[in-house]
Amino acid sequence: MMPEQFPATTLSSCQNTRGDSKRDSSCRRFVLVSALLSAMVAPAHAGDLSLTVNEFTGEAWIQNLSDSVVHFDGYEILSVAGLLDPLGWYSFEDLTRDEPLVALASLKSTGWSELVAESTWFSEGNLGNVSVAQPGFSLGLGTLLTAYQNDDLVFRYLDANLAPGANLVSGSVVIVPEPNAAYLAFCGALAFFLGRRIFHASKRSGNGRE
Repeated sequence: MMPEQFPATTLSSCQNTRGDSKRDSSCRRFVLVSALLSAMVAPAHAGDLSLTVNEFTGEAWIQNLSDSVVHFDGYEILSVAGLLDPLGWYSFEDLTRDEPLVALASLKSTGWSELVAESTWFSEGNLGNVSVAQPGFSLGLGTLLTAYQNDDLVFRYLDANLAPGANLVSGSVVIVPEPNAAYLAFCGALAFFLGRRIFHASKRSGNGRE
């Protein structure tokens, strides 16, 4: 379902719109959403970009945790439970507006536009340029979630090196801290605390001599 109403327009009518910023913006958004929606009919390939989410704070980052260079020009984040926070999302468009030099250094391009900002669907794209995510790439998206729920999030992006219609790539969702690691850290801290209490209690009773 199209998330918002666009003017009656086609790709051909979007040509030669320079000088009319309002019409050009409308055409760009139409093309970008159309590209994402048309790509969604194709099976998603496995990709190298990841969405990393802190389950406790709701903060999120797009990262390249692989050894490969990724060229991309769009992404989307889906939440079946409707846990995305449009007010907390700090998009690439926001970064480009607030800190253009940082955006250019990080993304190697400008021109990103928010397409959809709903509790179930975020999407953003770049019609005119391609961004490059080198190995180790990491860019924050603000406080993305209002709450965390297991297996709720889906992250996909448009691979600029693949043909249109087959360029929707499935990225991984990484949750930090890992639940098991957090549990073990809690158990370790609890054991240390209880050990200190037992030791001091023993000293007070005269059985804790060194």
